Amino acid sequence: MTSRAVCCRSHPIMQLLSEFSPRKILVCQQHQIGDVVLSTPCVRILHNRFPRAVIHFLTEKKCTPVLENNPYVDKVWVIDKEKGLAGMFSLYSGIRKQKFDLVVDFQQLMRLKLAVVLCGAPVRLSYVPKWYNRIFYNLCGQEAVGYAAKAKAGVLSPLGVEWDGLAPEVYITSKEKEWAKRYLAERGLCDDDFLVTVDATHRRITRKWPAEYYARLIRLVSEKHPHVKFLMLYGPGEKKTVEDIVGKTEKSFRCIVSEKQTSLRQMIALLDRADGHFGNCSAPRHFAAAVGTRSLIIHGSNKPKGWTFPSEDHGFIRNSAPGACVACNRSDCRQGTLECLYGITPEIVYERFKEFFFREG
Repeated sequence: MTSRAVCCRSHPIMQLLSEFSPRKILVCQQHQIGDVVLSTPCVRILHNRFPRAVIHFLTEKKCTPVLENNPYVDKVWVIDKEKGLAGMFSLYSGIRKQKFDLVVDFQQLMRLKLAVVLCGAPVRLSYVPKWYNRIFYNLCGQEAVGYAAKAKAGVLSPLGVEWDGLAPEVYITSKEKEWAKRYLAERGLCDDDFLVTVDATHRRITRKWPAEYYARLIRLVSEKHPHVKFLMLYGPGEKKTVEDIVGKTEKSFRCIVSEKQTSLRQMIALLDRADGHFGNCSAPRHFAAAVGTRSLIIHGSNKPKGWTFPSEDHGFIRNSAPGACVACNRSDCRQGTLECLYGITPEIVYERFKEFFFREG
């Protein structure tokens, strides 16, 4: 372990770690849903390193479905902002009573820092903090370079572990699998159909491939590959967006749009049933990696390396034109052209799409 990996109280912590065998561990990842998915390999890593330890997880209410049925998470502590101060007091009081030996914070947000302090754990681990956060942590690991799950696992390096290529994990039940199969059959999916889930929405404009491009791509694929059907995914307030896309495809009979928004668990079960996933860089791509469904993702302003699981089953497309503006990592376009996305035409994507999913020349 290098000196960069340990905070200012290095000597007593080093002595403690030499015989460290925690009985209770608290992992903290407040949001977003995709980031909680990307934290699951670290939970498995901690379990493998300390197999006798009980592992708890602290996250927001909307993220809790990700952790359902996870055999390595013994309890989920829920941050429910709707419960106000009384709810937060009850949450922290319950956490403190657990007497954790180790707390791992992947975000250093205020609600998490309060949990770190109040839980009273002798080892409080996080990535190297800003100066104003140093009082909260006494052990720090350096985030690794590359895929996000690997980067998070770098934080755990002072514990003598590292990421070994483990994919994100979400555990779908047999009942949920049967529901997905039945749900799709009722909407016309046949055994011979090739099902592609499509994530065409995003709250950030610099990561949302144009709606008209999705329509053109679906039309292209449908004309040349009539065995393909598309399941359009959407979240709160996004149904009209996908309905508009489907309406422009001229192949609406090849598309499935749920009458009402599916739950998070239902969406994951549908991704598990799918043959492939295509879309923007958002949480569904991480669910696809977690359930073993091949994925092809459009990248705009963000860099693919940090978000693409390193496997031939998970690919990406970005604007490769000489001199193209890409990877600014901004949520708005300073040039106002969105060339990182508009430069990736449906015709370009179709060639990659058929090669990736159908292994054609």
